[in-house]
Amino acid sequence: MPRASSALAKQEGTSLIPAQSKLTVNRESTRNLESFQHLTEAEFLGKSPRLGQMIAINKPNDRTHGRDISGFFIKYEDMQAAGWLAGLEDLEKGSFIQPYNQKFGGSTEATPGVMFTRPRLQIVFETGALFEQTDKDNMTVIIGSGNRADNDDEGAINYLWDQKKQDSNNIKIRTWYYCYLMTKDNQRAHALPLILSIKGATGATFSEQLRDFRDKMSTCLSVATGTPKRLGNYDAFAEFVFSPKLELTLVGEGNNQSDAVCAVSYDDVVANCPESALGSLVQHTIAENLVADTHAERKDEYCQATMCRYGTENGYVNIKPGVRISPMGIEVPFVKENPDGSVTSETLNLLPMQQTTPKMLQQTALLDKEAVFTGEDSSL
Repeated sequence: MPRASSALAKQEGTSLIPAQSKLTVNRESTRNLESFQHLTEAEFLGKSPRLGQMIAINKPNDRTHGRDISGFFIKYEDMQAAGWLAGLEDLEKGSFIQPYNQKFGGSTEATPGVMFTRPRLQIVFETGALFEQTDKDNMTVIIGSGNRADNDDEGAINYLWDQKKQDSNNIKIRTWYYCYLMTKDNQRAHALPLILSIKGATGATFSEQLRDFRDKMSTCLSVATGTPKRLGNYDAFAEFVFSPKLELTLVGEGNNQSDAVCAVSYDDVVANCPESALGSLVQHTIAENLVADTHAERKDEYCQATMCRYGTENGYVNIKPGVRISPMGIEVPFVKENPDGSVTSETLNLLPMQQTTPKMLQQTALLDKEAVFTGEDSSL
């Protein structure tokens, strides 16, 4: 005998949903903006947002502005991802070109963005020298880090430099910077950091100018405070605002010449007397309201993890297994993935592991691994 429900379902025109509602909620009630605010809080957020990048453009191709002008380019979509805050009046005139439309990888479609020829940069984290090797298939892999905290002994670093001397054509030095573009009043122009990944002549000139700038800032601090000159550490460097002047420059020798965007100078730092030294300190350091947040950011393990990598057989394709990468001045916990899938602590500073594993670092990686050819590979 067929069940009553089956027979009822076969009757044409019969509704299985009651005609009368038993709901007591007001059907016309709608949510307002305030009712969605809790979804922006940490407990409701999933994986990290993708951090935007600043890309060193060695082959500028926006003919509107000429092909001899270049710098660090930020895609408009990356400006949005970074939570752009600054208006035109907040930025120094003549320090950028916009709109700038750059074509990548032979694409016929131009990518809109802003080209910064004299960016003001707060560098919160940076790696040491990363030794990047190019193989016969033109694939690159990071074979080691020059940061002592990333190596078990100093001999490993010496070996990396020896390798580079022996194969300088195929081993280049790359550096990652976690930074913010700053306004002319030394406020952050965006809410989330940007990543700058540079190598070759771009990286070398940028590093050289940055090192000289930091040395002069130490002189300023000494003159202004009447204390002996001592170079600051990376916590101190994080308060500095570095403004390099970027130009497209012909580099190399003979048949191995090419254009590269290089840091040729930086905004002058003057320390002729205590008054001028104090003026330079004010001009080239972050605003007072950012000091506490910056030091908290440097101690935040989540922020540190955005710059950490650990090469495993199943991990990052462009990092040699066993290679550790971490920010300078920060000793972070590392673990090693064993063949059986378990992990072994390689904590450098004996701090609790706090469940930071290579797989978690992969999940929280804030940058795409696939690089877009720009003339200066900019991918992490």
